Amino acid sequence: MLTTKSNHWLTTPHFLVLAAVAGLAGCGSDSDDPIPDSPEPEPELQSYNVPLEGRQEVPMVETEQSAVATVTINETDMMVMGEVDLTDVEEVAGAHIHAGEVGTNGPVAFGFSDADEDGVWEIEGEDITQEEHEALLAGGWYVNVHTDSYPDGELRGQIVTDTQSVHVFGLSGDQEVPAVQTEAYGQGYLLYDSSNGALTLNAWTWDLTATAAHIHQAEAGTNGDVIVGLEQSADAEGLWQLPENTVLGTDEVSALEMANLYVNVHTEANPGGEIRGQILPDDYALVLFDLSPGQEVPRADSNASGLGYATLNTESGGLRLNAWSMNMDTNAAHIHQANIGENGDVVIGLEENMDNEGLWQTPENTALDAETQDLLLSGGHYVNMHSDNFPNGEIRGQITPGAWDVLAFALSGTQEVPSVITEAEGDGYALVNTDSGDLMLVVNTRNLDTASAAHIHAGIAGTNGDVVVGLEQDESDVATWRLPADTALDEATLAEFLDAGHYVNVHTPANPGGEIRGQVLTTDHVMFPLMLSGDNEVPPVETIASGEGAFTLQSVTGSLRGAFTMSDIDSTAAHIHQAPAGENGDVVLALDATENGYQVPAETVLTDELIGIMLDEGHYVNVHSDAFPNGELRDQITQ
Repeated sequence: MLTTKSNHWLTTPHFLVLAAVAGLAGCGSDSDDPIPDSPEPEPELQSYNVPLEGRQEVPMVETEQSAVATVTINETDMMVMGEVDLTDVEEVAGAHIHAGEVGTNGPVAFGFSDADEDGVWEIEGEDITQEEHEALLAGGWYVNVHTDSYPDGELRGQIVTDTQSVHVFGLSGDQEVPAVQTEAYGQGYLLYDSSNGALTLNAWTWDLTATAAHIHQAEAGTNGDVIVGLEQSADAEGLWQLPENTVLGTDEVSALEMANLYVNVHTEANPGGEIRGQILPDDYALVLFDLSPGQEVPRADSNASGLGYATLNTESGGLRLNAWSMNMDTNAAHIHQANIGENGDVVIGLEENMDNEGLWQTPENTALDAETQDLLLSGGHYVNMHSDNFPNGEIRGQITPGAWDVLAFALSGTQEVPSVITEAEGDGYALVNTDSGDLMLVVNTRNLDTASAAHIHAGIAGTNGDVVVGLEQDESDVATWRLPADTALDEATLAEFLDAGHYVNVHTPANPGGEIRGQVLTTDHVMFPLMLSGDNEVPPVETIASGEGAFTLQSVTGSLRGAFTMSDIDSTAAHIHQAPAGENGDVVLALDATENGYQVPAETVLTDELIGIMLDEGHYVNVHSDAFPNGELRDQITQ
C-alpha cells in the first residue's frame, strides 16, 4: 500500500519528462563544453559620511566654510576610496586623509586629487593594511582640507562609526565657578564610543602653567567631583590626555549625554581651577553671562554682582540655568522676557538652592518651546535678582550666547569735555556681536526733556571725537534713544568699540556740544575719573591750576587709554607714578602732551602686576611745571 501510494504522482507526462532529463544527462557526460565559473562575490563596502568643519582643526579654526566627505572602505579587497565636493570652498590647496586621533595632528595617509579640475576631489582606490583599517574603526583617521589661508588645514572631520561621536569644546576662565579672570584658554576634543564606553580626550591649554587636569561631573555653573585624572603629554607642551583604555560607566555616560561633564585645569595661582570647559553634545548650547546693577533699568546703586551659567538642549528645549548672586540678600529671582535696556514680564521663576548660598536655579525639567528658544539665543531674555532693598531688581544679566557681549554704562555731565554742571543723567545699554559687528544700543535719560539729538562718537575717555552713528528718539518716550535697526560695525570700528574707544553724547539747546555723555565700556573695563588739583600734591601746593578727564583700563588685557585737559598751568611734563594716596613714588609711565593736556600713549598695555596695583589704587597722575618741578597737579587713580 505504501509503495502504490507513493507512486501515484508518476503519471505519463511526468515519466516522459524524467526520461528526457536522464537522456540529456547521459549525453552531457561525453561533452567537452566548459562548466561556467561561479560568480565573484560582491565586495563588502562600508561608507562613512564625514562633516568637515573648522572647529575640529587643532588648534580650532574660525571659518564659515564647510563641506562633507564620503570615505568608503572595500573590506573584501582592503582598499580605501573617497570623495569630497569642494566646489563651494574657496582657496583649496589640497585634501588628505591623515592618521591621527581626535584632537591631534598626524601624517598624511592618503591624498585626494582633483584630476578633472571640477572641484570634486577623489581617492579612486588605495590599498590599506589591516592595521590601518583597525585604526580607522577606532576613530584614528581624519579628513583634512587645506587652503591658502590655512595651509595646515581649514576644514577637518574625524572619520567615525555609527557608535562614535565627537565632542569639541572650549576652556576658559569664565566657565569656572566662580569665574576667573585670566588670559589662559584651552580647546578640548573628545571621542566617545557607545558600543563599549571607550573614551579618548585631548585637551590643549595655552598661556598657563598647569599643575593638574581632570574630568569632573557637574552641570554648568556648579562644581563637582573628579571622575578621572588627565595625564600631561611628554611630547607636546600644554596637552593633557586621558589614560589609555579609559571607559565610562553608566552614570558617566548619562552625564556626558546631558552636558554634565567638564574638564578643569588647575594652576598654582588658581588651585580650584583656572580654565574649565563643559563637554557639550552637538545638540547643546552653553550660555555664560554676568549680572550687575548697571544692567538694571534704571541702574541700581549697589555693589552686588552675579554670574550666570546655562545649558540649552536645542532639540528638546531643556534648559538648565544656574545664577549666583554675591554681596546681596536675594529674596527672589526670575527669567524675564525683554531686550537689553528694557523691562519685561516674568517667564520662569528660579528656585533657591538650599545647599549653596546665593545660588538660584531653574526648576527640574524646565523646557522651552521653539519660539522661546530662538528668542533666548538672540538675547531676548534676562535674569533678574531681587532684594528687600531693590524689590524691582538689584542685579540683572542679559542671557546672551557666546558671540554677544553686554555693555552697560552711565551718562553724566562730568564725563563731558569740558564737564557740564547738570542734574541730567542717563543709563546706556548695548549688545554687540563680536563676530559680525551687529549692535543694539539703547539710552534712557533722566531730568532731560529737552534733548535735541544723541549720537555715538569716536573718542577715548577725556577726548571729543566725530559722530559715528546717530540715535533715534522713541516716539512714545522722549527720554529713550535707540540705534537704528540693523546697525553693524566694521572690523576696525568694532575693535575700537570693544576697547572703550566710543562714547554716547546727548545734546540739548542749552549744551549743543553735549549735556551728558557716557563712555561705552565692556564688563572687563574700569573707568577712573580724574580731578587734578594742587591740594592732592604731597605736600599740597597753592595754585589756581586744575585738570579733569578720565582713564579706562581693560582689566584682563591691560589696555590703558584716556586723557585729561588742564587750565591755568604751563606744564613741562606729566606722568603716572606708583604710590598710594598721601605718598610720593617713582614714575611708571610718561604721558604724551596734547594741545590742552595729556593722554596715555597709544597702545599702552600694563603688566598683570601693574593692573593689580592700579585696581588697588596704587597709582597717581602728576603734572609738573617750572614753578613746581615736583608736581603742581595730582590725582589718585581711583574708581
